[in-house]
Amino acid sequence: MTSSAQTPASLLLISARLQFDNGSGVNARNVGVGVSDAWRETSVWDEALAIAATHGMRPLLYRFLSASGVAAIPDYVTAALQEFTQQNLKKNLRMTGELILLLRLFADCGVNVIPFKGPTLAALAYGDLGLREFGDLDLLIAKPDFMKARELLIARGYQPEMQLDARQTTAFVEAANVMAFWHPEKEILVETHWELSPKYMLFSPDLERLRQRMITSHPGGQTVMTLSPEDLLVYLCAHGAKHAWERLIWIADVAGLIHRHSNLDWHRVYGLAVEQRCERILSLGLRLARDVAGVTLPATMEELVQSDAESERLAAKVTHWLFPDSDSPRGLGAQTLFIFNCQRRWADKIRSFARLVTTASAADWNAFPNLRQFAWAYPLLRPLRLLSKLVRGGW
Repeated sequence: MTSSAQTPASLLLISARLQFDNGSGVNARNVGVGVSDAWRETSVWDEALAIAATHGMRPLLYRFLSASGVAAIPDYVTAALQEFTQQNLKKNLRMTGELILLLRLFADCGVNVIPFKGPTLAALAYGDLGLREFGDLDLLIAKPDFMKARELLIARGYQPEMQLDARQTTAFVEAANVMAFWHPEKEILVETHWELSPKYMLFSPDLERLRQRMITSHPGGQTVMTLSPEDLLVYLCAHGAKHAWERLIWIADVAGLIHRHSNLDWHRVYGLAVEQRCERILSLGLRLARDVAGVTLPATMEELVQSDAESERLAAKVTHWLFPDSDSPRGLGAQTLFIFNCQRRWADKIRSFARLVTTASAADWNAFPNLRQFAWAYPLLRPLRLLSKLVRGGW
C-alpha cells in the first residue's frame, strides 16, 4: 500500500486504511495527497466525491481530509463533505431514536428482536454514530413472529414492500429471508429478517444461540442489545461475500470491528465459521480487512488466511472490482461464479448454486406481481428471470 494518493480510488483506500493501520507510521499528515497536479483539477475531486458516495465512505473521507492538512483541497469539497457528515449524523440519530421506539414496541408485544448493522454496527465498529452511512434499520426476528411484527409495523405507519394475503405471506416467508417496510412520513426503511442470509449463502446460525450471546452497544448514547462481535464479524464476512464485496465500507466495517475489539474470542469466530461451513468466506473477509484496510490479525487467523490459496485469488478479484473501469465489468454471471467459489466443498457449491437458481426472492415476487396467488410458480420463473438478466447484462 503506497502512502501517496495519486487517484480518487487510492485516496479512498487510504481513508479506509488510516482508520485501522497499526504501527506503520502512516498518518493523515504524511500521506502527501497533493503530489500530483491532477489534484488541482475540479473533475478529479468531483470523481472522488462520487466514488466516496458509491462506497459509503464520505464521513471517513471527510475525517481523513480534515486531519491531513492538505492545502490543495478545494473549499467546495470540504464544505460538501462537512455538510453531508453533519446531515448523516442527524439522520442516524433520528433513525436510532426510531429503533429504540420499535424495540420497545416489539418487547411490549412479546416479539423478540435482535437489531444488527445500522446504528449498532456504527457503535461497535467505529465508536461514532456519524462515521457510518446506513439507509435502513435491520431487525432479526424468529420466523413464527413475522406476522405479528408485520402487523405492528403496519399499525405504526410502515408500508410493506408488497401487499400479500395470509397464504401468500406464508409462502413468501418460507422462500425468502427478509421483507422491507417503508414509512413515507418518517422516510425510514425497516428490514425484518428471519434468516441472516438468503438460502443460497448457506449461512443460517441458530437464532436462540445468537440471542444468548448478545451484548450491549451504545449508538448515540442509547443502550441497545445486539449481536456479539464474534457473531457480527462472521455475518459481515458472509454479507460481503454475498455482494462480492462491491463497497469499500464493508471491508472497513470488518477492519473496524476487529480493531476496536482486541479481546475477540477467535476460537468462537472460527468455530462459528466451521459450523456454518463458511471458513473460506471468513478467510476472504479477514484477508481483505488486512490487505485493504490494514488491520492486524492474530497469528491463528493469519494461519487460516494463508492456508486458503483460493481466498487470495478471490481477494484479488475483489480489489480489481472495487473501482471498475471499462475493462473490468462485474456481470451477474461473474458474481454468481464468485459466490460459487466462496464455498470450499463441492457439495456446498452445488447446493448453493441450486438454491440460487430455484429459490424465489422478493425481486421475483415483485417482477411478477400478478402471479402471487400461484406462489408455486416463482421457483419455476426464477431461472428464466436470471437468464434474461444474464443475457441483458452480460457475463
